[in-house]
Amino acid sequence: MVFEQHKSARTELEKLQAQASGVALLTPEQVQSLTASLQVLTDEEKQLLTAQQQEQQSLNWLTRLDELQQEASRRQQALQQALAEEEKAQPQLAALSLAQPARNLRPALGTHRRKHSAALAHTRQQIEEVNTRLQSTMALRASIRHHAAKQSAELQQQQQSLNTWLQEHDRFRQWNNELAGWRAQFSQQTSDREHLRQWQQQLTHAEQKT
Repeated sequence: MVFEQHKSARTELEKLQAQASGVALLTPEQVQSLTASLQVLTDEEKQLLTAQQQEQQSLNWLTRLDELQQEASRRQQALQQALAEEEKAQPQLAALSLAQPARNLRPALGTHRRKHSAALAHTRQQIEEVNTRLQSTMALRASIRHHAAKQSAELQQQQQSLNTWLQEHDRFRQWNNELAGWRAQFSQQTSDREHLRQWQQQLTHAEQKT
């Protein structure tokens, strides 16, 4: 019985030793290099995310600019149409003013003119406001485009530097892909070492009985 326990313990010990020796651990230098490379990639990812958010904000401003331009175009057309109608009605208004029955229509005609003039003034005021907003937005658009072009050039340079760095340190890319597996293996190795220690104790105890 003791012999069988001894043999079983020895077999299990050899198995655990072989399994433990098959797991390659990183050296402290490799761990430090891997950590540094992962930090570089993390920083680059943050910069790219910030740039993406800025580009989205620029796109929102450009979309708003298009909306303002369409609004200005609609109001300008409305103003031109109102002016054309007023000009077209001038001969009729002049003829009515010369006719005797037109005296009774003058109060209503004056009210109509005042309403029409007020509508025109309101439309012109809206055009002025839109044009002012457009001028401000156009200046902002030029600034955004300049910033976006500068940002794009910087990102391209950063991406090129990152690609060059990854090519020169390709092993870090492989380590990054295998890091999850290494962590699992390291955890398993820790568990195996604990089993190994327990089997060593059993083996020592069994040998003492023989």
